[in-house]
Amino acid sequence: MVAQAADPRAWSAATVDEAKRWYFPLSPQLLSDLRGVIAAQPPDKPITDIYLTDKQRSQWSEAMAPALRDLEEGRGFVIIDRLPIAQLSQREAVALYWLVGQLLGEPFARRLASHPGMGTGLQD
Repeated sequence: MVAQAADPRAWSAATVDEAKRWYFPLSPQLLSDLRGVIAAQPPDKPITDIYLTDKQRSQWSEAMAPALRDLEEGRGFVIIDRLPIAQLSQREAVALYWLVGQLLGEPFARRLASHPGMGTGLQD
């Protein structure tokens, strides 16, 4: 018999909570605010050079607090929901991902080790 780990991130299909609890929708206001940050950037600015200000992070981090709590203290994953992908350009969708990451922690671009020459982890 294998002992069950006490860490909530040590889940199995039989022990993980209900799938409906994995989803965290972005509020329409937060989505609008983040899209505004993106729209204010020069179109040729690399996405990985777009950063939220300390004021923006402070102002908007509470909206992501439940997701961050599940990432750090819960099951270790969440699904960010309600991005209107059909209404976004590819650049805007990737930039939204990058900015939401900043509300959850300190993002960084990385090389994809398994795919040499493919660039950063923010691929299309």
